[in-house]
Amino acid sequence: MILKPSNISPDNHTFPSSELIDITWTNNGDTMVAFEVIIKNNSDQTQVYDSGKISNYTPRHIVPANTLTNGIEYCFTITVYNSNNDSVVSDSKILKCSSRPIVSITTDGYIRNQIATVIATYSQAENITVKCYQFSLFDISNNLIEQSDYIYDDNLVYTFSSLLTNEEQYNIECEAITQNDISSTSGKVTITVEYIAPIVSVLLTTETDDSKPSVKLNWHIIRILGTHEGTTSYIDNEKIDTTNGKVIFDDGFNLTGDFTFYVWAENIQENETLIELFAENIQILIKYYDNKVHVFKLYNGYIMHICSDSLGEITSTTQIMIRLQQINKYLNVYSEVVV
Repeated sequence: MILKPSNISPDNHTFPSSELIDITWTNNGDTMVAFEVIIKNNSDQTQVYDSGKISNYTPRHIVPANTLTNGIEYCFTITVYNSNNDSVVSDSKILKCSSRPIVSITTDGYIRNQIATVIATYSQAENITVKCYQFSLFDISNNLIEQSDYIYDDNLVYTFSSLLTNEEQYNIECEAITQNDISSTSGKVTITVEYIAPIVSVLLTTETDDSKPSVKLNWHIIRILGTHEGTTSYIDNEKIDTTNGKVIFDDGFNLTGDFTFYVWAENIQENETLIELFAENIQILIKYYDNKVHVFKLYNGYIMHICSDSLGEITSTTQIMIRLQQINKYLNVYSEVVV
């Protein structure tokens, strides 16, 4: 007795039409001596492919590449024959075709900091959105240094924790997976680390002055290089005028851990946003109004007033110092008039 094929694969899976599609099944009952695979457009049952009757004992058939069309859902059946030419048709199964996404690393070929923040772009011909992505960092010999978990959002951005060596080259790669589980990678992209190393003390050191009851401490600092937008100019080679522009530091910040951030400013205006810090799903704003420095946090579209500190009356020549500090995820701000 000849029986319907079982364990048919694929079963409601998606494939790029430009690639081979492997159809397999389990034969039951009499020995199969031939088979025929028929594929139809599932929306109108139009037949698009017929393998013809193939004499073969192996329960497997390869649909040639470019036989089907991306963006279309298909159904297919398998007819099996025994030596008496008896036949039976399998249950219908679904397969879909969809293009692989296009994933690209956004870079000018350089990382200008010890810590790399990498951004990728994503597109897909049938507008299937991204389900998740993963970034990988390799040395120039393609030995894996660091790999992110699969990240389930559509931002395609990641900050590696590994410290990069100045003037060395690395390879970075992004893999993205669509909502219908088709993946693609950017391929390995070579970047060169190039930044101006700050002059810092090697370790925490102390100095004492026998004439005074005091101790002088020296410790590491980190200098993060920035770019500017709009019209900016230097004042006395030590200040930058951002009245008609702004300065952007887009590398090296981590808003999830503990940090202390200092800024010195003068000629600040009422209701002016002095600082904006961005991270994934988080934005921190420092504003000045009502003679106070205020801190706001924007998280997933919600804005919250976190804290504030009074400065008192200030003028256009008043110089101030602002310290923003986060410890155990709690933010606090301190401000004072310097001159």
